[in-house]
Amino acid sequence: MSTPRRVLPLTLAIALAGAAMPAARAADGDPLTWMVAPYIWAPSVTADLKTPSGGSGGGDTDFFADIVDKIEGGFLGHVEAQGDQFGFMSDVLWLKLGDDNSFAIGNTDSDLSTWLVDVAGVWSPGPERYKGFELYGGVRFIDIEFDASFDPADPAFARREIGPSESYFDFLAGVRYIAHFNDDWSMTFKGDGSWGDTEGTYSAAATLGWSPGNGIWGLGWRYMNVELGNDDENLELSLSGPVLGYVFVF
Repeated sequence: MSTPRRVLPLTLAIALAGAAMPAARAADGDPLTWMVAPYIWAPSVTADLKTPSGGSGGGDTDFFADIVDKIEGGFLGHVEAQGDQFGFMSDVLWLKLGDDNSFAIGNTDSDLSTWLVDVAGVWSPGPERYKGFELYGGVRFIDIEFDASFDPADPAFARREIGPSESYFDFLAGVRYIAHFNDDWSMTFKGDGSWGDTEGTYSAAATLGWSPGNGIWGLGWRYMNVELGNDDENLELSLSGPVLGYVFVF
């Protein structure tokens, strides 16, 4: 199954997304700085599901085109606390996609539900919190349930059902760079990857921040790629799109 990139309807996700947001100002003497950020993410989605061809020559084949392209629900969350050099963060992403379509050669019915949870420690070697380079590492947990069925119009062919439904644990490593142009404007770049049970996951974000007061407005772009599979099936998801949010700092 290969679905072309398609912009989904703008979806409001009330979330805690400090990792994708700009630098926070820490009060002198505070043991920890916390960040909470509701934001909007409007991603487009590309999905590819490949299965063994079954022929003697091996190889992969696409299952069917354009069968998952509608978002049915989503939640993204991030909570973060940081001291002068060390802190922690936790991210939660839940996404549900599904659709049914009619084609000349048959009908499809597909549903995808996935949880992605990150837990990581943060090391900030610079003299100020949320400024300069920061490293983080931990674990990434992914649980996915994917069901796709194809009912051919030709009765000579049998109904087909396919889709991986498994859980995966990866080791997570990432880097973040936060630059301040002045007291009001900042820029954050973030990238990470995970490896282990999955074939690899990757995430990147760039955000411009404006801080008129204690909080921070952020506007940027976020990308995520997840490749999952086993000996029978391989599912790759790519999500990318603009983000807009407000960071509460306390």
